[in-house]
Amino acid sequence: MAEARRLADGISRAAARLDRVVTGTLDYVRAGREEGSALTDLGGIIRDIAAACLPSGARLTVEGELPAVPARPVEMDIVLRNLIDNAVKHHPHRTPTISVTYRPGAGGRAHVVEVADDGPGIPPERRDTLFRPGGTVAGEERGMGLAMVRRLVDGWGGTVDVADAPGGGALFRVAWPG
Repeated sequence: MAEARRLADGISRAAARLDRVVTGTLDYVRAGREEGSALTDLGGIIRDIAAACLPSGARLTVEGELPAVPARPVEMDIVLRNLIDNAVKHHPHRTPTISVTYRPGAGGRAHVVEVADDGPGIPPERRDTLFRPGGTVAGEERGMGLAMVRRLVDGWGGTVDVADAPGGGALFRVAWPG
């Protein structure tokens, strides 16, 4: 009976992994196809993501004002949710301190959002492949999230990059015109 339960649990975990891969692939293919643009309430999106993604013990701070910005709300949610969720998933104890910062860029005609965490960071030699479909830092699961982030931000005419956060961890910078 215990052996049957162990096998059933293994099958269930494999099915869940497959579901995540298929869902991630479909999301990647659909990314950037939403028509039109709107003003997006960054503060509202961050609050929703924090409520849904942050486990007990994790902290999220906001630095600066979070204005409404020109971006499709669903796409902005995907971008920020992936960055915040990755900070949680890749933190050794799954209790990161995450900082989200907004600032206007390029004479007020551009927007910059930074998401920094206090996790292990991303080794420089892994940064080139990080945004490709299947790219991952952890090595165990092939990710689509950051590939989707790059595709969406590219569609906005923007850029996304990763650097070392001050004091350790990763810092993702998303910049787009508007």
